Amino acid sequence: MWSRFTEAAKRAIYDAQQTACGGGQHLITPDHLMTALIGGSQSIAFKISERCGAPPEKILAHVSQMPSVAEPPTKTMRLTRESKASIDRAYDAARRLNHEWIGPEHLLAGILQHAEKRKDFRFRDAGLTHARVMEDISHRRGAWPPPPSPSTIAGHSAPPASGNAAAGIALILSVGAAAIHLFHTQKSPAPYPLLHITCLIAIWCGWQARKSKMSQIALLAIFTAAIHEAILCAIALMSH
Repeated sequence: MWSRFTEAAKRAIYDAQQTACGGGQHLITPDHLMTALIGGSQSIAFKISERCGAPPEKILAHVSQMPSVAEPPTKTMRLTRESKASIDRAYDAARRLNHEWIGPEHLLAGILQHAEKRKDFRFRDAGLTHARVMEDISHRRGAWPPPPSPSTIAGHSAPPASGNAAAGIALILSVGAAAIHLFHTQKSPAPYPLLHITCLIAIWCGWQARKSKMSQIALLAIFTAAIHEAILCAIALMSH
């Protein structure tokens, strides 16, 4: 989920978590996200707000003050459903702009779009709308940072590119192994040595990319073929 986030976007999520924690909350709301985005005078969202004619201090004044609730210090911090929906909207904003990364500007657009969809017009009344933010971002296309490299945040990690390649190799080899297996068993129940080698290589590739969903499918196919081959081996040995 977080592999496309820029460092500034990750920092905003972290700051929102700290804001929630400081208020005795264990749920990170869109208001916490907005506070984190607009809070710093040097932040991208702060500057976008100013360019859109919406004073950041006015935006912050419209952010509801969350009541302080005592929670155990070990309580797990998590995003609310509304915050997750806002982040989903941020992905939509990036896709519409043909951006490969998710930055604070996209998070801001996502929060505003989701708020307007829910008929929450606090930010619109302060002068900041989803349409204005999207227009500002699109007009400053060359001012944004390049896509971030895959990394880890909040316990989520993106599989490395080498892992994806290994998963692809595993999938191709497993399909080849299955084809050889089917072709050979039509002629003779005796084991086919090439299948053993193919399966071993494919299993190794799949293990290297075990975090990839594609490799999990490949491994399932490989292990199924290997079990079948082991049964054929046992039959062949018993027949001699």
